[in-house]
Amino acid sequence: MTNRKHETVTKAVRKLAAFCCQKVFLGRLLHKIIDEVSVHGVTFLRKGVGNVARDGISNSKGWPPSLTLQEIAELMADYDLELDGAGEQGNGVWRLITDRGIRCLHLVRYSEARLLFIHSVMEHLAQKGLRDGTRMIRNKHGQAFSFLEPGLAFYLTEWLHGRPCSFSRTDQAQEVARLLGKLHLAAEGFQPAEGSARLEAWGQWPDKFRFRLRELQEFGEQARANGPKEKINKLYLENLDYYLGQGEQAADLLSGPEYLELVEQESQLGTFCFRDVGNKHILRQEGKLVITGFDYCICDLRVYDLSRLLRKVCSGNHWDWTKAKTILEEYETIRPLSVAEKKALLALLTFPRKFWLYGRKYYRKGKGENAEVADRLKRTIRSEGERVGFLNRLQQYASGG
Repeated sequence: MTNRKHETVTKAVRKLAAFCCQKVFLGRLLHKIIDEVSVHGVTFLRKGVGNVARDGISNSKGWPPSLTLQEIAELMADYDLELDGAGEQGNGVWRLITDRGIRCLHLVRYSEARLLFIHSVMEHLAQKGLRDGTRMIRNKHGQAFSFLEPGLAFYLTEWLHGRPCSFSRTDQAQEVARLLGKLHLAAEGFQPAEGSARLEAWGQWPDKFRFRLRELQEFGEQARANGPKEKINKLYLENLDYYLGQGEQAADLLSGPEYLELVEQESQLGTFCFRDVGNKHILRQEGKLVITGFDYCICDLRVYDLSRLLRKVCSGNHWDWTKAKTILEEYETIRPLSVAEKKALLALLTFPRKFWLYGRKYYRKGKGENAEVADRLKRTIRSEGERVGFLNRLQQYASGG
């Protein structure tokens, strides 16, 4: 072949490769084509299909760490898997095409104790009959995870083929509510494996609220020091006292004995919350929802997950109480909530999380342009009347009305 023909064939094969990485059955056929083309002098790495690992990849930021195909293949040998292709998905996650199907490689900077906790969560849910979540695949030595170096580990799971669920759709949000209810029921009786990290946050919400209230005051001081010329400073100061009052109200809701009794009950039951409720971790696969990403699970009130779901669904839908009520009703068909849990839910949603987050983003972390953050903050403030109406209805619900 001439060099020009080499280039033409290579471009065509690479385009086909990117598509075939999504289609396993075509991927096998593609490998044969690539082998044939390679024989005729076209430079193409057989296991480098699509957006994949190649020798010489580096990352100046240090995360995720670079891996060559040879290194990944050696890791897979411990699972008796033959690697055919590997595509980096970002944030330390790799999509692997193997001789026994598609797998997911997770690179993580966790301690052994934290990995033991995550593994304990996955195994507990599976043993309790929740088959809608991922599990770590043990290698031929019986290990659920291994270390590449101190502080850098990896584990393998099945690859979930689903699409992110849509929280904007009421029917899918209701399905998520039922899935959370099943997960929370299955969470009962959880005992982390010996040597696991004690990832617990029992009884910490009042202190968290008080700490964040102090941060709000600090953001206000920074806004005053910066002066009124910047749009965000004026906007923040004009609304600070109101949102401080909202935060105080949230903390007061958890100041009585009901909250402490709830914490004691939940900790005695041995439960945990998923914590990272989002569409990237809850996928629709073959007509049902599956859940992945148990890295942020923690022993805390299960109702926290419900607060995250309601916030995600309702903050983008004018704080629609009707939609929220259907989500709560669907959840309670699986796991009814106690009065104390409803009151804790009200507290979690009363705290002005977005106002605090935008302040933290701009004044503490220095992220975002002044105008951009100010516009987002303004939208949050404009929707406050809707949020208050929502909270009033939620308070009636929490009181049994």
